[in-house]
Amino acid sequence: MNFRAKISSGRMLYHNAETIQSYLRTIEGKEVRVGINIITKTRTLNQNAYYFGVVIKILSDEFGYLDDEMHEELKRKFNPVASRLEKGKVIGGSTRRMNTKEFEQYCEKIRIWAARDLNIMIPLPNEAAVLSEA
Repeated sequence: MNFRAKISSGRMLYHNAETIQSYLRTIEGKEVRVGINIITKTRTLNQNAYYFGVVIKILSDEFGYLDDEMHEELKRKFNPVASRLEKGKVIGGSTRRMNTKEFEQYCEKIRIWAARDLNIMIPLPNEAAVLSEA
């Protein structure tokens, strides 16, 4: 079971203390494992729009792939840690739960690979915004 809390002055302030107390009564006497994970912001809508509208678009046009096919290829190549076998095919690890920093690092790996190995320049997010306004 996971509960959200905020740390303030070295103390844990639970968002819904009554629910937590109610749950704890149901497991009275049990040994539990308690961990703390910092909640990070998942990728933004702007990052998502940049990825599919710029990165995927440029590469899928270059390779002749559909957008979804290009996305799968990039996940296999640049997010292999979480890859899985599905219906006999290797499916790349999900990017859905990446935080903003992880997703930018993922996009950066793709930009470097495209420039170095394919001689394809993928504009940075701020450059892509300027290009679309022109």
